[in-house]
Amino acid sequence: MHSDPTTATVHYAIDALNRSADARAHNIANVNTPGFRAHEVDFQAQLADAVRRGDVASAGEPATQPTQTFPDANGNTADLEHELTELMSEELLRNAMINAYNHKTGVLKTAITGQSR
Repeated sequence: MHSDPTTATVHYAIDALNRSADARAHNIANVNTPGFRAHEVDFQAQLADAVRRGDVASAGEPATQPTQTFPDANGNTADLEHELTELMSEELLRNAMINAYNHKTGVLKTAITGQSR
């Protein structure tokens, strides 16, 4: 879809981070649900491999998988502190991706129009 590798990587990362935020929100909403199994979105390794190969399109869909945490006394694997920490960390990363995208489009706009912002 995106011929520019940087733009394709940023789009993929933002999409995966959005999916991860949805999964984390679902985990947080169910932190007190007996027997609930938390999930996470795993995409970093497959994206890094695709970038190394120079073909972000080959990364495939970000995979949602069960977390590898031990259940609590109610059989629930969601950990509120972990989910909130990861949610904040991923939000910072998503904001960095958006800033990178905005910067790149600004540079392209300047190159096309010959005017700076």
